[in-house]
Amino acid sequence: MGRRMWKLLMLVFFILVVLLNIFVIGISPEEKMFNDFIIKYGKTYKNGSIEYQKRFGIFKESLARHKWLNSYRTGPHDAFYGVTQFADLTQEEFASSLLGGRARRPAFVLSRPKSDHQGKVTETAQPNKDIPKKYTLQGRHPPVLTSVKNQGTCGGCWAFSIVECLETQHALKTRTLYDLSAQQVLDCNNVGSDHGCSGGNLCETLKWLNSTKEKVVLAKDYPYKQKSESCDIVAISHGLVYLKNYTCHQYAGEEQEMVSLIYRHGPLLAAIDATSFQDYMGGIIQHHCTAHYDNHAVQIVGYDQTGPIPFYIVRNSWGATWGLGGYLHIKIGGNLCGIANAVGSVNTN
Repeated sequence: MGRRMWKLLMLVFFILVVLLNIFVIGISPEEKMFNDFIIKYGKTYKNGSIEYQKRFGIFKESLARHKWLNSYRTGPHDAFYGVTQFADLTQEEFASSLLGGRARRPAFVLSRPKSDHQGKVTETAQPNKDIPKKYTLQGRHPPVLTSVKNQGTCGGCWAFSIVECLETQHALKTRTLYDLSAQQVLDCNNVGSDHGCSGGNLCETLKWLNSTKEKVVLAKDYPYKQKSESCDIVAISHGLVYLKNYTCHQYAGEEQEMVSLIYRHGPLLAAIDATSFQDYMGGIIQHHCTAHYDNHAVQIVGYDQTGPIPFYIVRNSWGATWGLGGYLHIKIGGNLCGIANAVGSVNTN
Protein backbone atom coordinates (compact mmCIF):
# COMPACT_ATOMS: atom_id res chain seq x y z
CA MET A 1 0.00 0.00 0.00
CA GLY A 2 1.46 3.38 -1.02
CA ARG A 3 2.12 6.18 1.43
CA ARG A 4 -0.56 8.41 -0.13
CA MET A 5 -3.19 5.66 0.21
CA TRP A 6 -2.17 5.06 3.82
CA LYS A 7 -2.50 8.77 4.64
CA LEU A 8 -5.89 8.86 2.94
CA LEU A 9 -7.13 5.88 4.96
CA MET A 10 -5.86 7.45 8.17
CA LEU A 11 -7.65 10.70 7.30
CA VAL A 12 -10.90 8.86 6.62
CA PHE A 13 -10.54 6.96 9.89
CA PHE A 14 -9.90 10.20 11.79
CA ILE A 15 -12.97 11.84 10.26
CA LEU A 16 -15.12 8.84 11.17
CA VAL A 17 -13.88 8.91 14.76
CA VAL A 18 -14.64 12.63 15.02
CA LEU A 19 -18.10 12.17 13.56
CA LEU A 20 -18.78 9.26 15.89
CA ASN A 21 -17.72 11.31 18.90
CA ILE A 22 -19.90 14.18 17.79
CA PHE A 23 -22.83 11.80 17.42
CA VAL A 24 -22.30 10.16 20.82
CA ILE A 25 -21.65 13.44 22.61
CA GLY A 26 -24.72 14.91 20.94
CA ILE A 27 -27.05 12.41 22.66
CA SER A 28 -28.01 13.50 26.15
CA PRO A 29 -28.33 10.96 28.97
CA GLU A 30 -32.09 11.51 28.84
CA GLU A 31 -32.24 10.68 25.13
CA LYS A 32 -30.14 7.57 25.66
CA MET A 33 -32.62 6.50 28.34
CA PHE A 34 -35.45 7.20 25.92
CA ASN A 35 -33.83 5.10 23.19
CA ASP A 36 -33.32 2.27 25.70
CA PHE A 37 -36.99 2.64 26.67
CA ILE A 38 -38.04 2.37 23.01
CA ILE A 39 -36.11 -0.87 22.61
CA LYS A 40 -37.24 -2.40 25.92
CA TYR A 41 -40.95 -1.81 25.35
CA GLY A 42 -41.03 -2.27 21.58
CA LYS A 43 -42.06 1.28 20.70
CA THR A 44 -42.01 2.32 17.04
CA TYR A 45 -40.97 5.97 17.16
CA LYS A 46 -38.65 6.73 14.25
CA ASN A 47 -35.60 8.72 15.32
CA GLY A 48 -35.97 12.34 14.28
CA SER A 49 -39.68 12.13 13.49
CA ILE A 50 -42.24 14.54 14.92
CA GLU A 51 -43.73 11.75 17.03
CA TYR A 52 -40.27 10.83 18.35
CA GLN A 53 -39.64 14.40 19.44
CA LYS A 54 -43.09 14.66 21.01
CA ARG A 55 -42.70 11.44 22.98
CA PHE A 56 -39.16 12.32 24.01
CA GLY A 57 -40.46 15.59 25.42
CA ILE A 58 -43.12 13.71 27.40
CA PHE A 59 -40.49 11.22 28.55
CA LYS A 60 -38.37 14.05 29.96
CA GLU A 61 -41.41 15.38 31.81
CA SER A 62 -41.88 11.90 33.27
CA LEU A 63 -38.27 11.86 34.48
CA ALA A 64 -38.84 15.18 36.26
CA ARG A 65 -42.02 13.81 37.82
CA HIS A 66 -40.17 10.71 39.07
CA LYS A 67 -37.64 12.94 40.80
CA TRP A 68 -40.42 14.88 42.52
CA LEU A 69 -42.28 11.73 43.59
CA ASN A 70 -39.11 10.16 44.96
CA SER A 71 -38.32 13.29 46.97
CA TYR A 72 -40.95 12.11 49.47
CA ARG A 73 -39.02 8.93 50.25
CA THR A 74 -37.73 8.84 53.82
CA GLY A 75 -36.91 5.16 54.22
CA PRO A 76 -36.11 1.95 52.33
CA HIS A 77 -39.70 0.69 52.50
CA ASP A 78 -41.21 3.75 50.82
CA ALA A 79 -42.55 3.56 47.27
CA PHE A 80 -40.14 4.50 44.52
CA TYR A 81 -40.93 5.71 41.03
CA GLY A 82 -39.21 5.48 37.67
CA VAL A 83 -39.48 4.56 34.01
CA THR A 84 -42.37 2.18 33.34
CA GLN A 85 -44.05 1.23 30.06
CA PHE A 86 -46.17 4.37 30.49
CA ALA A 87 -43.30 6.89 30.60
CA ASP A 88 -44.07 8.16 27.08
CA LEU A 89 -47.67 9.05 27.96
CA THR A 90 -48.88 12.31 29.41
CA GLN A 91 -50.82 11.96 32.63
CA GLU A 92 -53.97 12.80 30.67
CA GLU A 93 -53.27 10.09 28.08
CA PHE A 94 -52.55 7.58 30.82
CA ALA A 95 -55.79 8.40 32.61
CA SER A 96 -57.95 8.32 29.49
CA SER A 97 -56.59 5.00 28.22
CA LEU A 98 -56.18 3.03 31.46
CA LEU A 99 -58.22 4.77 34.14
CA GLY A 100 -61.21 6.09 32.25
CA GLY A 101 -60.02 9.68 32.68
CA ARG A 102 -60.78 12.38 35.20
CA ALA A 103 -62.63 14.43 32.61
CA ARG A 104 -65.36 11.79 32.43
CA ARG A 105 -67.79 10.66 35.08
CA PRO A 106 -66.13 8.76 37.95
CA ALA A 107 -65.57 5.19 36.82
CA PHE A 108 -66.49 3.58 40.13
CA VAL A 109 -68.63 4.02 43.20
CA LEU A 110 -66.97 6.46 45.57
CA SER A 111 -68.55 4.91 48.65
CA ARG A 112 -71.16 2.31 49.45
CA PRO A 113 -73.30 1.77 52.56
CA LYS A 114 -72.20 -1.19 54.65
CA SER A 115 -75.59 -2.83 54.11
CA ASP A 116 -75.05 -3.30 50.36
CA HIS A 117 -74.87 -7.07 50.07
CA GLN A 118 -76.73 -10.12 48.88
CA GLY A 119 -76.55 -13.10 51.19
CA LYS A 120 -73.33 -13.30 53.15
CA VAL A 121 -69.77 -14.35 52.61
CA THR A 122 -68.39 -17.50 54.19
CA GLU A 123 -66.88 -15.50 57.06
CA THR A 124 -67.88 -12.00 58.02
CA ALA A 125 -65.11 -9.65 59.09
CA GLN A 126 -64.07 -10.29 62.68
CA PRO A 127 -61.98 -8.31 65.17
CA ASN A 128 -58.32 -8.76 64.37
CA LYS A 129 -57.66 -11.61 66.81
CA ASP A 130 -55.76 -14.81 66.24
CA ILE A 131 -54.83 -14.03 62.66
CA PRO A 132 -51.26 -14.06 61.35
CA LYS A 133 -49.31 -10.86 60.87
CA LYS A 134 -48.63 -11.87 57.29
CA TYR A 135 -50.88 -13.67 54.84
CA THR A 136 -50.91 -14.00 51.06
CA LEU A 137 -52.64 -16.04 48.40
CA GLN A 138 -49.50 -15.89 46.26
CA GLY A 139 -47.42 -19.04 45.86
CA ARG A 140 -50.11 -21.50 46.96
CA HIS A 141 -49.97 -25.16 45.97
CA PRO A 142 -52.21 -25.81 44.21
CA PRO A 143 -52.30 -22.23 42.90
CA VAL A 144 -55.31 -20.00 43.50
CA LEU A 145 -54.20 -17.02 41.39
CA THR A 146 -54.05 -16.98 37.61
CA SER A 147 -51.27 -15.13 35.79
CA VAL A 148 -51.20 -11.33 35.88
CA LYS A 149 -53.28 -9.93 33.04
CA ASN A 150 -52.74 -6.84 30.88
CA GLN A 151 -55.83 -4.76 30.16
CA GLY A 152 -53.97 -2.77 27.51
CA THR A 153 -55.57 0.51 26.50
CA CYS A 154 -59.05 -0.55 27.61
CA GLY A 155 -60.21 0.70 31.00
CA GLY A 156 -61.68 -2.70 31.81
CA CYS A 157 -59.91 -3.10 35.15
CA TRP A 158 -63.28 -3.36 36.91
CA ALA A 159 -64.11 -6.52 34.94
CA PHE A 160 -60.69 -8.03 35.61
CA SER A 161 -60.86 -7.42 39.36
CA ILE A 162 -64.27 -9.08 39.60
CA VAL A 163 -63.33 -12.07 37.45
CA GLU A 164 -60.05 -12.55 39.32
CA CYS A 165 -61.90 -12.72 42.63
CA LEU A 166 -64.29 -15.29 41.16
CA GLU A 167 -61.31 -17.34 39.95
CA THR A 168 -59.53 -17.26 43.28
CA GLN A 169 -62.57 -17.88 45.46
CA HIS A 170 -63.61 -20.82 43.30
CA ALA A 171 -60.07 -22.25 43.48
CA LEU A 172 -60.01 -21.90 47.28
CA LYS A 173 -63.30 -23.76 47.46
CA THR A 174 -62.73 -26.50 44.87
CA ARG A 175 -58.91 -26.63 44.47
CA THR A 176 -59.50 -26.10 40.74
CA LEU A 177 -58.22 -22.87 39.18
CA TYR A 178 -59.92 -21.61 36.03
CA ASP A 179 -58.75 -18.70 33.87
CA LEU A 180 -62.08 -16.93 33.37
CA SER A 181 -63.26 -14.39 30.80
CA ALA A 182 -63.12 -10.69 31.67
CA GLN A 183 -64.40 -10.00 28.15
CA GLN A 184 -67.70 -11.66 29.01
CA VAL A 185 -68.25 -9.27 31.91
CA LEU A 186 -67.31 -6.32 29.68
CA ASP A 187 -69.70 -7.35 26.91
CA CYS A 188 -72.66 -9.02 28.54
CA ASN A 189 -73.64 -7.01 31.60
CA ASN A 190 -76.57 -4.64 31.30
CA VAL A 191 -75.71 -2.35 34.18
CA GLY A 192 -76.47 1.21 33.14
CA SER A 193 -73.49 2.65 35.00
CA ASP A 194 -71.03 0.34 33.23
CA HIS A 195 -69.34 1.77 30.14
CA GLY A 196 -67.10 -1.01 28.88
CA CYS A 197 -63.57 0.25 28.37
CA SER A 198 -64.49 3.64 29.85
CA GLY A 199 -65.12 2.23 33.31
CA GLY A 200 -67.63 0.27 35.34
CA ASN A 201 -69.39 0.11 38.70
CA LEU A 202 -68.00 -2.69 40.86
CA CYS A 203 -70.92 -3.03 43.26
CA GLU A 204 -73.60 -2.79 40.59
CA THR A 205 -71.81 -5.39 38.45
CA LEU A 206 -71.66 -7.77 41.42
CA LYS A 207 -75.38 -7.17 41.94
CA TRP A 208 -76.03 -8.02 38.29
CA LEU A 209 -73.95 -11.22 38.41
CA ASN A 210 -75.70 -12.28 41.60
CA SER A 211 -79.22 -11.65 40.31
CA THR A 212 -78.71 -13.35 36.94
CA LYS A 213 -76.44 -16.18 38.15
CA GLU A 214 -74.74 -15.89 34.77
CA LYS A 215 -71.89 -18.38 34.59
CA VAL A 216 -68.53 -17.01 33.50
CA VAL A 217 -66.79 -18.99 30.77
CA LEU A 218 -63.12 -19.76 30.27
CA ALA A 219 -60.98 -16.96 28.87
CA LYS A 220 -59.89 -19.16 25.97
CA ASP A 221 -63.54 -19.54 24.92
CA TYR A 222 -64.27 -15.81 25.19
CA PRO A 223 -60.86 -14.12 24.79
CA TYR A 224 -60.00 -10.57 25.75
CA LYS A 225 -59.97 -8.03 22.88
CA GLN A 226 -59.15 -4.69 24.56
CA LYS A 227 -62.56 -3.36 23.52
CA SER A 228 -66.17 -4.00 24.44
CA GLU A 229 -68.47 -5.65 21.91
CA SER A 230 -71.90 -7.25 21.71
CA CYS A 231 -72.40 -10.21 24.02
CA ASP A 232 -71.47 -13.54 22.45
CA ILE A 233 -74.55 -15.59 23.30
CA VAL A 234 -73.04 -18.82 21.97
CA ALA A 235 -69.85 -18.49 24.01
CA ILE A 236 -71.59 -17.83 27.32
CA SER A 237 -73.68 -20.99 27.00
CA HIS A 238 -70.65 -22.91 28.28
CA GLY A 239 -70.13 -21.04 31.55
CA LEU A 240 -68.50 -22.65 34.58
CA VAL A 241 -68.38 -20.33 37.59
CA TYR A 242 -71.18 -18.15 38.94
CA LEU A 243 -71.58 -15.75 41.84
CA LYS A 244 -73.64 -17.21 44.70
CA ASN A 245 -73.58 -14.09 46.85
CA TYR A 246 -71.43 -11.10 47.60
CA THR A 247 -70.83 -8.10 49.82
CA CYS A 248 -69.83 -4.59 48.80
CA HIS A 249 -68.93 -2.44 51.79
CA GLN A 250 -67.19 0.71 52.84
CA TYR A 251 -64.40 0.11 55.37
CA ALA A 252 -62.99 3.61 55.78
CA GLY A 253 -61.80 3.85 59.38
CA GLU A 254 -62.21 0.08 59.83
CA GLU A 255 -59.44 -1.38 57.71
CA GLN A 256 -58.54 -4.07 60.22
CA GLU A 257 -61.89 -5.58 59.29
CA MET A 258 -60.60 -5.79 55.72
CA VAL A 259 -57.45 -7.50 56.96
CA SER A 260 -59.52 -10.05 58.89
CA LEU A 261 -61.75 -10.66 55.89
CA ILE A 262 -58.78 -11.36 53.61
CA TYR A 263 -57.51 -14.02 56.01
CA ARG A 264 -60.85 -15.54 57.02
CA HIS A 265 -62.57 -15.45 53.65
CA GLY A 266 -60.36 -14.69 50.66
CA PRO A 267 -59.48 -12.03 48.09
CA LEU A 268 -61.15 -8.65 47.90
CA LEU A 269 -61.83 -6.35 44.99
CA ALA A 270 -61.49 -2.64 45.53
CA ALA A 271 -61.85 0.69 43.75
CA ILE A 272 -58.87 3.03 44.16
CA ASP A 273 -57.23 6.20 42.90
CA ALA A 274 -54.35 4.98 40.71
CA THR A 275 -53.23 8.29 39.23
CA SER A 276 -49.66 8.01 40.54
CA PHE A 277 -49.35 4.32 39.65
CA GLN A 278 -48.19 5.35 36.17
CA ASP A 279 -44.64 5.59 37.52
CA TYR A 280 -44.70 2.98 40.31
CA MET A 281 -41.70 0.65 40.50
CA GLY A 282 -41.92 -0.87 43.98
CA GLY A 283 -42.10 -0.20 47.70
CA ILE A 284 -45.09 0.73 49.84
CA ILE A 285 -47.35 3.51 48.53
CA GLN A 286 -48.08 6.08 51.26
CA HIS A 287 -48.54 9.34 49.32
CA HIS A 288 -49.54 10.83 45.97
CA CYS A 289 -53.16 9.65 45.81
CA THR A 290 -56.55 10.67 47.15
CA ALA A 291 -59.37 8.95 49.00
CA HIS A 292 -61.96 11.18 47.35
CA TYR A 293 -61.85 9.92 43.78
CA ASP A 294 -61.45 6.39 42.47
CA ASN A 295 -60.60 5.57 38.87
CA HIS A 296 -59.23 2.03 38.92
CA ALA A 297 -60.05 -1.42 40.30
CA VAL A 298 -57.73 -4.07 41.73
CA GLN A 299 -57.70 -7.39 43.56
CA ILE A 300 -56.33 -7.50 47.13
CA VAL A 301 -54.67 -10.89 47.69
CA GLY A 302 -52.91 -10.51 51.03
CA TYR A 303 -51.34 -8.29 53.64
CA ASP A 304 -48.12 -7.91 55.63
CA GLN A 305 -48.08 -6.33 59.08
CA THR A 306 -44.67 -7.61 60.19
CA GLY A 307 -42.68 -4.45 59.39
CA PRO A 308 -42.81 -0.80 60.39
CA ILE A 309 -45.28 -0.01 57.58
CA PRO A 310 -48.18 -2.50 57.27
CA PHE A 311 -49.41 -2.98 53.71
CA TYR A 312 -51.89 -4.71 51.45
CA ILE A 313 -50.61 -6.97 48.69
CA VAL A 314 -52.49 -5.82 45.60
CA ARG A 315 -52.74 -7.41 42.17
CA ASN A 316 -53.00 -5.08 39.19
CA SER A 317 -53.93 -5.70 35.54
CA TRP A 318 -51.15 -3.86 33.68
CA GLY A 319 -48.96 -6.85 32.90
CA ALA A 320 -46.18 -8.60 34.79
CA THR A 321 -43.50 -6.07 33.74
CA TRP A 322 -45.18 -3.31 35.75
CA GLY A 323 -44.53 -2.79 39.46
CA LEU A 324 -43.57 -5.84 41.52
CA GLY A 325 -44.22 -8.45 38.86
CA GLY A 326 -47.66 -6.96 38.27
CA TYR A 327 -48.36 -6.35 41.98
CA LEU A 328 -48.06 -3.35 44.29
CA HIS A 329 -48.05 -2.62 48.02
CA ILE A 330 -50.37 -0.02 49.59
CA LYS A 331 -50.16 1.06 53.22
CA ILE A 332 -52.87 -0.24 55.54
CA GLY A 333 -54.68 2.54 57.37
CA GLY A 334 -55.94 6.01 56.54
CA ASN A 335 -57.97 4.79 53.55
CA LEU A 336 -54.95 5.43 51.36
CA CYS A 337 -55.86 5.90 47.68
CA GLY A 338 -59.48 5.28 48.69
CA ILE A 339 -58.79 1.56 49.00
CA ALA A 340 -61.47 1.14 51.69
CA ASN A 341 -64.23 3.10 49.94
CA ALA A 342 -65.81 0.33 47.88
CA VAL A 343 -64.64 -3.18 48.76
CA GLY A 344 -66.22 -6.36 47.48
CA SER A 345 -66.02 -10.03 48.43
CA VAL A 346 -67.60 -12.98 46.66
CA ASN A 347 -68.82 -16.53 47.09
CA THR A 348 -68.96 -18.90 44.13
CA ASN A 349 -70.48 -22.25 43.27
